[in-house]
Amino acid sequence: MAAKTSARARTQQQRRSTTSLTQLTILDALRTWVVPAVTLPGALIIYVLYNVEMVERELSVTILGVLTLITLVWLGVRGFIHERTSQRTAVIVGAYALMWMAATTVPFLALVDPGSPIFSAPLHANDTVTLPLENRPGEYRLVVEGAFAPTSGQSTRLAHYRLSLRGGGGEQSLEGRFSERFLQQRLGRRGSATVRDLHTATQHDVVSDGTPLTLALSELAPIDTINSVTVHLYPERFPKVVFVGVAILLAAGAVVVDAWRSREQTSGLLTTITLGAVFAIAGLRWWGGPHPGFGQLAVEGLIGGVAGSLTAVALDRLVRPLLRRLPAAP
Repeated sequence: MAAKTSARARTQQQRRSTTSLTQLTILDALRTWVVPAVTLPGALIIYVLYNVEMVERELSVTILGVLTLITLVWLGVRGFIHERTSQRTAVIVGAYALMWMAATTVPFLALVDPGSPIFSAPLHANDTVTLPLENRPGEYRLVVEGAFAPTSGQSTRLAHYRLSLRGGGGEQSLEGRFSERFLQQRLGRRGSATVRDLHTATQHDVVSDGTPLTLALSELAPIDTINSVTVHLYPERFPKVVFVGVAILLAAGAVVVDAWRSREQTSGLLTTITLGAVFAIAGLRWWGGPHPGFGQLAVEGLIGGVAGSLTAVALDRLVRPLLRRLPAAP
């Protein structure tokens, strides 16, 4: 009887050891290579498919952006994917990571795909249209698109427009410019090729108080280069005040999570990543143009990363006395 009990105990101990070893292997894989092994090749494949025109720009930018956000939040919380992390801490950090993904992905998708316009109209010089915003207060995006007249040459062409937005007891001037350039792009050892670089879409923020608004094309020059524009009006799917509020909550949560890190881990990592992502999305929304591409993603990502790092350092110095009063990780 004693022999059977001893054998049963040894079997249970072996099972616990096997389970523990399997758990350690899974945690180590999640902490080190699983996520980048999926996101990095996925991003490369999407970029190649876009360049061979097998995937549309909007879809490719969306997928690349989401893969980047997944990689960023993984970098921020991977230090907690460890057997020494308590179950309660793991649940809290995991819930924060899910909230982080939702709070960054939703505004990113809103700026890449603004939805269907509630109003579209072509405008020639001195044309006036009424925007359908009566009794519809809120924030809107006005996208202005132009098309250059055909030409046989390859010289740089520029065009300028001015729109007059009237209503609500005042008048606002909206200005922008279009450009067409021909650049030389190297093709390795085969030499170079001429590439047409077009910037024919801009956007403006419009705030409606519910009163009628009219839009007039008061200036368009040179008229022989471009003789009309098309305007599209979109409702703002993620208003500024909501974005700012969500950004503050994300930053506060990141500061708390970073305070739970062990001393050997990178201090303020999640805060830096969070602020960088927020600044990059904000830059894409307000300075990246109506149709952001891979170039805008790279530029705003770099600027957001620098701004996030600097802000994280300043924030760390500001809240460090408060962090010492926080309880230890649960």
